[in-house]
Amino acid sequence: MKRPRTLDKIHTFEPWSCKKRFKKSEIACSVPNVCKLHSRVFQQDRHLHTCSECPQKYPWIRNEFGLD
Repeated sequence: MKRPRTLDKIHTFEPWSCKKRFKKSEIACSVPNVCKLHSRVFQQDRHLHTCSECPQKYPWIRNEFGLD
């Protein structure tokens, strides 16, 4: 490590900053729903961000809409 930084300076560390800005056309919705759903495939709870209502089940192959 050439120039180590202390932990209190991590928020201003330029190489780790994220300046990505999105165009309006790239943003699906202003406030997405965050859905906590149990996944049978992963055998754990997963978080799904959607602009629609939360599905009943975690969507997966042959259950794209999370209905079963």
